[in-house]
Amino acid sequence: MATSPVVVPASAKHVAHLTDRLRLADVQEVWNAYHFSPYQALAGAVHGSVVSWALELGREPVAVWGVAPLGTWLSRRGSPWLLASDRLVEASVFGAKVTRHYVLEMLRYFDRLENYVSNENRLSIRWLRWGGFSIGAPEPWGIEGKMFRRFWKEA
Repeated sequence: MATSPVVVPASAKHVAHLTDRLRLADVQEVWNAYHFSPYQALAGAVHGSVVSWALELGREPVAVWGVAPLGTWLSRRGSPWLLASDRLVEASVFGAKVTRHYVLEMLRYFDRLENYVSNENRLSIRWLRWGGFSIGAPEPWGIEGKMFRRFWKEA
């Protein structure tokens, strides 16, 4: 019997569970961008966000995502993010409709959403497209100077 996915507010429990279960693409992305460990990336993203959620399959966290302030609050810019385990692909409900809903929630806090995604992170790029983000051409970015794509969306 298939387990129904459920979205809940992200918590330290989700961070602890996903720390050793992140997709390789996410582990490489946060290392190449910031030299963060999976724990540093997860805990920092959840703690630094104005809102964040977790997707659970059978009470097991498979993804967390949210939006953190970018610059000052006066800039009205937010930095959306998503980190997940390999089990995210089992949650087919986490597609275009659900993604657009949460992107609209992020835009309640910020006028512009922007960040960078690794050019190799195909699942995250697909998620961004579902969310209606504009995605730039690959360019060197981050501590390692690997190829990333800037992405953005305005309210």
